[in-house]
Amino acid sequence: MANSIRSRAPEDIHLERFVEASQSPETRLTHSAVIGARKQSVEDPERFFSPFVLEWMQNKGYEAEAKLVDACYSWHRSSDERGLSQQQRRDGNNKMLRYLLDELLPWHRDHYDLSTLDINRPVDHVRGFTRETLVALFANIESQEMRRDHAEELGPEHPRASSTDDVECFISCVRDQLGAAGQEIDLKALGHCWRTICNEFTKRIDDDLPFYYWSSRHSRFREGEEASFDILPEGSVPRLQRLPVSRRESAGQFVAARSQLPARGSLTIRTQFHKAVSELPPPPGHSSRDV
Repeated sequence: MANSIRSRAPEDIHLERFVEASQSPETRLTHSAVIGARKQSVEDPERFFSPFVLEWMQNKGYEAEAKLVDACYSWHRSSDERGLSQQQRRDGNNKMLRYLLDELLPWHRDHYDLSTLDINRPVDHVRGFTRETLVALFANIESQEMRRDHAEELGPEHPRASSTDDVECFISCVRDQLGAAGQEIDLKALGHCWRTICNEFTKRIDDDLPFYYWSSRHSRFREGEEASFDILPEGSVPRLQRLPVSRRESAGQFVAARSQLPARGSLTIRTQFHKAVSELPPPPGHSSRDV
């Protein structure tokens, strides 16, 4: 999502305002999060769509950017934040859905009928999102709300409702005992572990046994009732509201000797000793000793 906005933002979104936000110490927004330097980072998009950036945009009067951050943050916390009721999670998903439909189907608030959508309208870069991101958002929101409605009518899902069939379950038992996929398995090892494999498979398909027999033997479980994900433990702060301050990367933080601070992802001195950096070859006509 953040990468889509960075690569091709809609006309009403000005990325310069996110750069301006990174200069403020209140937003905790880093330069790496603004430019997307780490493609596989999870923390950088959370900084990009954080509640601190949302509050800063609202105080500055940047309505379009604040609306974008609010929609993305509400959708994220509805799925990944502890301490929210089911109604709050539904409201967060609906806020993101309305934000997308305001451009894709402007009359949806008065007449919510998806059959009136123009099938010839391109869906690339709606609100700045690519077609793949847009389809993933719609599928995620609708599937969550559908499961939530079914849970209210029929009760919670059975733990094995989303599991695969018994054949794949047996194959997973074999892999648990004999090694990961791709590893060579001989007939002698299979015969040695055959009784254990059959016993574990029998436990997993037995409805009268506890839940942990239906999962891999490498997973950890404990008996008794677990704390509800909808209840925030007393004295704790929601995860998305406790982003750490990066003293080295945040331009809004005044730090002495910033360049001397250790960079994230860099190897330690000990690791560099064992993993030497690949050097360039010497120029033509020169030996390595001359260089």
